[in-house]
Amino acid sequence: MVKIGIKVRRERLNRGLCSCKQLSICPILYPIVKTNHPNRPNLASAQHGFVGKGILVFLLMAAVALTVVAFVFGVIVPPGSIGVRLVSFGPSQGFADRGLKPGYHWRIPWYSDIYVVPQTLTVLNFNSAPDAADGDKGGSTPLEIPTADRATVRVDLSVISRIFSEPGTDDGRVHGGPADLLKIAGLSAASWQNRIRRAAEDALRKTLGTLSTAEFYNPTEREQQITEAGKLMNAALNPMGIEIDGVLLRRYTYEDVIEKAIFGKNLQELERELAQKEGEFAKAEAEVKQAAAQGDAKITTLQVDGDNRVLVLR
Repeated sequence: MVKIGIKVRRERLNRGLCSCKQLSICPILYPIVKTNHPNRPNLASAQHGFVGKGILVFLLMAAVALTVVAFVFGVIVPPGSIGVRLVSFGPSQGFADRGLKPGYHWRIPWYSDIYVVPQTLTVLNFNSAPDAADGDKGGSTPLEIPTADRATVRVDLSVISRIFSEPGTDDGRVHGGPADLLKIAGLSAASWQNRIRRAAEDALRKTLGTLSTAEFYNPTEREQQITEAGKLMNAALNPMGIEIDGVLLRRYTYEDVIEKAIFGKNLQELERELAQKEGEFAKAEAEVKQAAAQGDAKITTLQVDGDNRVLVLR
């Protein structure tokens, strides 16, 4: 019976009456199909194609799964930043003192997390112009300094700061690191900037407030007080891992009444200096004329003496 069935199927194959579905059901006939009728379907190529597509689908699914796992269980610390690991519970609960270098780092959701802290310079601006461009951070609010003579000076300045990469000492000053920043100042960059702003306002008002209105015109005294303000800011911010690299005073303006008074006073001083210079010039001109007259008189005297000697010789 088997031989008769194979013979019947061979005849149907030679006539092209056996379908691919029937061939797949009867694997015994595959060698016959492979060597006989020229219009037969190529089952080997079809099977290889199905295997290749399956491998491709598997690789795509594996890539998607790895991407999801990497996104859920990892954080990328970008260049110019440092990562700080926070453990929510357990023996290592809290922020890790050792920072994480730029790169990919694993985490466990609900158990640990990684916060990114920038290591680049940050600029906090105090601007008096309402439409002033905000360089990095800050706003268009000037810093008002009450002077020693009870006037008000509005200053435009920039406070440049950075965050230490780890706790330690710098020029004999003990400072914190990124973990101290997150513990003390908070988890957001806005809270860090608020700390810097408050420290800058307190220090600059304390130091520049010792100057009088007229002393603001003296750059030496002004820079001395700004340097002292930078020291006070570092004393307040270093424990939380923030360092002040510089304070740049860009402009300062007085109240309108004081501006007019200063302009009037400066105008009077300029007029007085002008009158003094004019008097000195007139005095010098008179001395020149006197010297010229004396020179002319000496020349005349010499001419007369010469003439008289000529007469005596004759």
